[in-house]
Amino acid sequence: MPATNPDWRKWRACQPTSAHWYDEERFGRYMTAHIARDQDRGSTGRTVREFIAELDGLARSDKQKIVLAETEASGVSLASYFARGGDAVARLLAACKKQTKPVDPKHLGVIGADHLLEGCLAVGGAEESFKYRKRLGVTLGGLPYAIEAAFAYRPEEESRSLITGVNFSVGIGNPFRRIGPFQDLSSLLMRRMAGEDEPVVLMLHYTCPRVDYSDRGKSTLALPWEVGEAIKELVEQVTKDWSKQRLAEHRRASAAANREQRLMRRSEKPKKSQPNQTGFWRKRLARRLMRSGCRSTVSWCFPGTLILIQHGGGSARPNGLPGYSIG
Repeated sequence: MPATNPDWRKWRACQPTSAHWYDEERFGRYMTAHIARDQDRGSTGRTVREFIAELDGLARSDKQKIVLAETEASGVSLASYFARGGDAVARLLAACKKQTKPVDPKHLGVIGADHLLEGCLAVGGAEESFKYRKRLGVTLGGLPYAIEAAFAYRPEEESRSLITGVNFSVGIGNPFRRIGPFQDLSSLLMRRMAGEDEPVVLMLHYTCPRVDYSDRGKSTLALPWEVGEAIKELVEQVTKDWSKQRLAEHRRASAAANREQRLMRRSEKPKKSQPNQTGFWRKRLARRLMRSGCRSTVSWCFPGTLILIQHGGGSARPNGLPGYSIG
């Protein structure tokens, strides 16, 4: 894929590192790495001034003199200064931070919406559905970071395409397996209706001067809490329209299924049995006969036929009950 911006720049490994990217422990290890390299090369070793001159913002001699004066390190070799102990290392780091400015997150390098759009189109994404968001910030540890997320619908595909990257290197797998307590990128996408079986593409890129991993194989990032929260917010923003549409479709499908199920249950409901009309009218006639003083009994009662009253030796119609017909 050709470059969309030939003048694009990023913070390269050959550029000076910043004192603001270190704590006391890491700054001490950084000093010992330089001392060990000088010893391996058989050189006499660099001075503190030569060491701090390689830091971002300390190329000017006037700032170097201020740092050396505050730490009493003028003309002192780096190995000798490191031998003073951890307090000396902490004072040197604090002096370097005081004389320099933190690196702006935008200087790390931002891929941009145009290039990520081209990437989405290359895997079948629809340009009309393209969404892009970015977040530039600084962690609680003083590290600048840049996060970019892009999303698009793939009308000609039947599965999801997930493309991730860290510091401008494409991940072999998904390094965002842990973006918060008991949460990873895959579960977040499932809740946003963008699972593996959905025809969409998501691109997620994370840039930071120092990236930590939770395993030796560097397959899972160990993200600061604020970075994980930023990733969740960006993913929710770029998938907002898609999630809303898919949830509406899901509700409509559920309503149609429930409607059909309810109607089928009603059609299969058995009919209520009719009451026994014969027994009802027989008991009623017997009560009326007893109230009238007649000791005859009803022999049988059929709906729609003449009721016969037994009088000992024959059949007759009692007074007040001429020709009952029940239907």
